[in-house]
Amino acid sequence: MNASISLNVALSQAILALTQPLLASCEPMTILRLTQALQTTLTASFTPSWDPSNPSRGSGRRCLSFSPSTLPPRPVHMACVAANVEWAEWCR
Repeated sequence: MNASISLNVALSQAILALTQPLLASCEPMTILRLTQALQTTLTASFTPSWDPSNPSRGSGRRCLSFSPSTLPPRPVHMACVAANVEWAEWCR
């Protein structure tokens, strides 16, 4: 499996987990825009630290920490802005 495919699989799973809480409260088109924006921003952010022969290597650089009292990590925040999703609504 090449690097971009395995990173895409990992990101797809992470994006599904991240967007799951929004499925009940957001329009499908909003979820689609957010998913696409997350794919773009997370790919750009994580590609430099992705080692396809050892995906765990560099995983500390791909750790995302979330809190309802602060803005989300930069790639997620950029996706929120692009998809017009309010972080305060998402993290409830």
